[in-house]
Amino acid sequence: MLALRRRSEHHFGMNATAPAARTPSDSRAAPLTTAAADVELAARMRLAIGRLHRRFSRRAVGGLTPSQLSVLATVEQHGPLRLGDLAVREVITPPTVTRLVVSLQDRFLVHRISDPQDGRAALIEVSTQGHELLDEIRRERTAFIAERLARLDPSEQALVAPAVAMLEHLIDSPEES
Repeated sequence: MLALRRRSEHHFGMNATAPAARTPSDSRAAPLTTAAADVELAARMRLAIGRLHRRFSRRAVGGLTPSQLSVLATVEQHGPLRLGDLAVREVITPPTVTRLVVSLQDRFLVHRISDPQDGRAALIEVSTQGHELLDEIRRERTAFIAERLARLDPSEQALVAPAVAMLEHLIDSPEES
């Protein structure tokens, strides 16, 4: 078991500065320094968020691949968008974004509209069916998390809201230059 933990720690970027989690019964272990505890907590958080993301990404909801879903959500959030702007936001090549948009158009999830700034250019916009599918996916994912939260005892549930608020704060904090 320890060898498996060390392999996964190495694989996921944890090293000697981020020791494996210690249990309260491990009284012989030296206490973690504040910096080491912060690194360990950060590594655990990264792994937990990654596992949750993978769980959501593994399921092709509504028949969409993770890439198609990402493009659809980006267009909904930032659109209407030109293909080039969408490629930049998604950090993918223009041919890839074109292929993804065509696949979404074929399913009537997005459509092209004329760019009011440049009549020669087109913008990509989410269709009514696209909005409905995104709403369905969000409901399904929210229900999955709500079902898991319902399994917690009341004292554990009381810890969730402050933890979510802290995660939101971490995410919304401006980047330091």
